[in-house]
Amino acid sequence: MGGAPLLPPALLAAPPRPYGKPPRLSLGGFVNPYSFLIAILLILWGFQFITIGLLSRLVLQIRRQVEGALRESR
Repeated sequence: MGGAPLLPPALLAAPPRPYGKPPRLSLGGFVNPYSFLIAILLILWGFQFITIGLLSRLVLQIRRQVEGALRESR
């Protein structure tokens, strides 16, 4: 087989880069469009679990106080 070696079209279409600089990585934003939505939902679920836990402790304390007051009044 004679002739020039075949190069993939992606290499032919890619612009040349200077040798001294590393490739520029885009660090801004989310890679997956749905990852932002998932992150927000996880944060909201965390706050929900914390508030439900704190409110359940408060309800238990109020219940104990009400039961104690009812026992004393009998």
